[in-house]
Amino acid sequence: MSIDNWLKVTRPDDGETVGYLAPLAADYSLLQPRTLLGHALGTATDFLDGEERLAAHGISELAERWQLQDAPPLSCVPVSVSLRFHPTALWWPRPSWSRP
Repeated sequence: MSIDNWLKVTRPDDGETVGYLAPLAADYSLLQPRTLLGHALGTATDFLDGEERLAAHGISELAERWQLQDAPPLSCVPVSVSLRFHPTALWWPRPSWSRP
C-alpha cells in the first residue's frame, strides 16, 4: 500500500495532523479516512465527510496503551554507554574569558 498520494488532514485551530485521506478513485471522489496509525476510520466517503470524521476522532488513539501482537521475537543485546564531559566541546572558538 503506497501512502504517497494520501492527503494530510490537519486541525484548523492548531495545525496538528489528525489523519489522512487515502484516495480510492483516481479523481479523488471517493476517499478512505485513515488515522495517524493508518487504520481505516469507518467506510469510504467524500472529502468533506472524511475530513470532518478525522477532525472529530482526533489523535486520541495515540494516548492509549499499545501492544505489538503476532510479531517475531526480538533479540536484545546489552549495551554499555559511558558519557564524558569535555569542557572544550561547549564552545569553539572558546570565549576569551575561558581561555588560560
